[in-house]
Amino acid sequence: QVRHFHFNIAFDGADARQSGTYQGQLILETETQGDINGDGKITYIMCKGDPENIDAQYRTEYSIKALTDAGKEVECLYEYLDNWDQTTAQQDVANALSQYGDQIEVVFCNNDAMALGALQSIQQAGRTVGKDIYLVGVDALAEAVQDVLDGNMTGTVLNDDVGQATAAAEATKLYVEGSAVEQYYWVDYVKVTKDNASQYVSKTKVPRLQMQGTQWTLTLDKSYKARAFEKPFSAHAPCFEKRFFCGLKKEKEASAECQNTVW
Repeated sequence: QVRHFHFNIAFDGADARQSGTYQGQLILETETQGDINGDGKITYIMCKGDPENIDAQYRTEYSIKALTDAGKEVECLYEYLDNWDQTTAQQDVANALSQYGDQIEVVFCNNDAMALGALQSIQQAGRTVGKDIYLVGVDALAEAVQDVLDGNMTGTVLNDDVGQATAAAEATKLYVEGSAVEQYYWVDYVKVTKDNASQYVSKTKVPRLQMQGTQWTLTLDKSYKARAFEKPFSAHAPCFEKRFFCGLKKEKEASAECQNTVW
């Protein structure tokens, strides 16, 4: 006997190609548009993540595509396979700075961990971000955002967790109400620069839903309500989405229905 199941599935996320594009745009938005020595060419090194990871592939490709699409001539001095690792990136960038010196105008990193490692080597080599070299990452890690705010990184790119959580909650609400739900919900990345970094320095990353025994606890930023309920999750899956959506509402915005929800 063959059973057929119908799944209501929606994808909520971001397009990694955009994160690479935004890295390139961060360089184009600098005073020299990446060409620090004014020779008409942007010379760079690239610190790459897992070569099998599509995000790493897209960030590598589209960061440079943003430059060439803008009519810029580019030269890759070297691409380093650093597998997202801060220490490996630090060592590779130190070697690159020793080998290529002032030829390096831009350091692209597929994530912020590698960018933080790169920054250590840049500073140890006596180089200054924003003056004689540029450095960009992705993830908007708290330390990286602080470095952007302090002028130690050119910029980073935020994978907007709040935007994605909001889109997921809205899609869930539509589904619970019986309304049409789209298959894809794309949420834009956010360029983080010195101008807006202060918004993200102390930002709480994500709400967490944890289970201990039969109790589910939703832990959120202090501006949100934290809720818990004792009933087994599996027995209440149909109504869980509605309760989760209500729990995500800011306390000052919570509707009477959410306030009266029994957990």
